[in-house]
Amino acid sequence: MAPSWGRQYNGKPRSSATISTERWTAEDARDLLEPFYVSLVPHWDGQPVCYAPVVKTSKAGADLVQLDCEDILTLADDRFTHFVQDYGQAPFTITNRSPTGALLRVIRHAVSGYADPRRNLPLSGGGTETSGSVSRSIPQHELQTIGSIIRELQDSEGAPSVELQPILEADGSIGLRPTFGPQPIASVVAEYIVPAGREVVSWSWQIDAVKQITGVVVAGEGSGQDMLTGRLAHVSPSYRGPYRHTTIPMKLVSNQAQLNQHARAYRDAHDKPTTQFSLTVRIGQITPTVRLGSVIRVYPIGEKLLEQRWYQCVVIGVSGDGTKNVHLELQEAR
Repeated sequence: MAPSWGRQYNGKPRSSATISTERWTAEDARDLLEPFYVSLVPHWDGQPVCYAPVVKTSKAGADLVQLDCEDILTLADDRFTHFVQDYGQAPFTITNRSPTGALLRVIRHAVSGYADPRRNLPLSGGGTETSGSVSRSIPQHELQTIGSIIRELQDSEGAPSVELQPILEADGSIGLRPTFGPQPIASVVAEYIVPAGREVVSWSWQIDAVKQITGVVVAGEGSGQDMLTGRLAHVSPSYRGPYRHTTIPMKLVSNQAQLNQHARAYRDAHDKPTTQFSLTVRIGQITPTVRLGSVIRVYPIGEKLLEQRWYQCVVIGVSGDGTKNVHLELQEAR
């Protein structure tokens, strides 16, 4: 049966499918449907839309099995930087790497950084750990997971999203290749005027100011009066609301310029509300090049709370349910 699937920018791909096991032997069913051992890779438009999502749960009834899957990097949230029996040894370090190079260092450690090869995943290539300004030293007593380090690099260092793409090796085995991106592209790949137009099945919008701030303090290394901080405040002349401040902990950072850079980047990303659109579009009316990071323009007609203009948006989510429709989540580009 056609699977449902979804992908989110800097998030975990997910998929779900119901399959018939009527003609399977009991041995095949147990072998092929074992959680955390098999993967489901749904396709749309001839291309895989979720790379290597691992089966997390199996639910059965009347020779039908429902498989619920997440991206294989969900394992990163289940792994410390060290093997539990090795607790107390050297910290996990990243030294002078670019954001992508630092992310690659973490990914390699997440899937193949353990001594027992039976518990590692078959990583294949993926590029080199290029030099840059990102450095980290993470003591084991902090019990950080690989997943938390990945998110911190993406949120504070601008590291790209990452997926593990299954490939067929020369010896017939399956390998996993890290693919980075996608980064937002410059050209517009589709335009929609809503609510008019037969290509749009349904649509909605929202203005989200939950994370809007007027000032931020990034708390770095140290404590009390000796704590390093990066601080930035800015109130737009058009803003009529109260002050809203937030603190971002980055206790392992000891570089003042780096803290100031993080404060500025966070302020720039949250200094005004975000406008988001949700569109359900017929597959026949959507260009095959629409992917995460694609740019789509939307012109809303007749909405009193929205400016009547073109909104240039980035695709931050895409999903399907096995029908002839695709659901797009769009956010106005800054």
